[in-house]
Amino acid sequence: MINDLMASIKTIGDVKVLCAEFENMAVEDMRGIGDKVRDKFPCSLVVLASKGDDKVTFVSMATKEAIAKGIHAGNIVKQVAAVAGGGGGGRPDSAQAGGKLLDKVDNALSINELSSTCYSFFSASAGFVRAARRVCQRTVAVEMNNETAMA
Repeated sequence: MINDLMASIKTIGDVKVLCAEFENMAVEDMRGIGDKVRDKFPCSLVVLASKGDDKVTFVSMATKEAIAKGIHAGNIVKQVAAVAGGGGGGRPDSAQAGGKLLDKVDNALSINELSSTCYSFFSASAGFVRAARRVCQRTVAVEMNNETAMA
């Protein structure tokens, strides 16, 4: 599982970003995944979600290097959870939040939403914003091509 997750990491600017969704995963296990990513990538942001029966739990973690670039895990997870009808927050390096709208989790974790959420936090880093927009444009183009191919 961890190898599949590592393969799905996006690079925005020089920050490695992992967004992933799970079913009924314990917060401790999500934090363990975040620790593995932070150990492997010194400049990284992790945003994970676990859907339960009637709620979703989000965990966000950032490395010291990412924090130095303006990333704040608490602010990011608060904004991501808001998309899923929830709230939360925490420290710059580690945070947790919850939500009630399970059908909004995919949207909350999409690279488009995460990049939009991050724009305000990365305003000091124009390079990050430009890179995030390029990733979003490529992601949207791939999704549109996949939808066209399936039609």
